[in-house]
Amino acid sequence: MFKETEKENNMPLTNEYPITIPKGKICSWYATAQTASSKTIELYSPKNMLVFKTSINSRELDNFGIGSFTASEGGEYILKFPDSKDVKTTHAEIVSDSYATVCSTHIFGGEDAGDADYQDVFLTLTIYLKKG
Repeated sequence: MFKETEKENNMPLTNEYPITIPKGKICSWYATAQTASSKTIELYSPKNMLVFKTSINSRELDNFGIGSFTASEGGEYILKFPDSKDVKTTHAEIVSDSYATVCSTHIFGGEDAGDADYQDVFLTLTIYLKKG
């Protein structure tokens, strides 16, 4: 639940988002920020092992994190935004001419204060459903 100070600030302990990633799939991610304070993003495997963690801050989009990984296990991964007040999310898929999904991209925009611009922290995570 919430601690008293978190309840008063309307800040949850963490924002967590499940993403299903099949075993062996190649994934890439890109994160940036438009805020003076540092923002952290973490991804955990189904066995709660840290896959990546990045902390960024920038007012000019000139500081970013980028990386890739191969899913060592399949299942529900948990993406965390521990210092964001709220996070909006959507996702998009690229589909081939034969209607096969080529990749799936999850997009997150985080809010840290009250202006509701949802650009204080930004992440895209793409799962490529085949290699090559």
